[in-house]
Amino acid sequence: MPYYVYRIHTDNRDNHLVNYFEYFSDAQKFEENLKSVRHLEGHDYFITMFFAENDREAEIKANDLRPHPKLL
Repeated sequence: MPYYVYRIHTDNRDNHLVNYFEYFSDAQKFEENLKSVRHLEGHDYFITMFFAENDREAEIKANDLRPHPKLL
């Protein structure tokens, strides 16, 4: 079961798949590490991890997590 770690942008840029993992614990550790680095850098995105059945479902979920829809 894949767990995806995404960088979800709060601006008009595309979301970015950072990595994916078979095991929840591995994905959670990776996510926590990225969140600590992101906090120090102060970028306009947030890091999140979630389960998805496949890459396409993960992309849809990531887009649904955006605080504002991406402008075309």
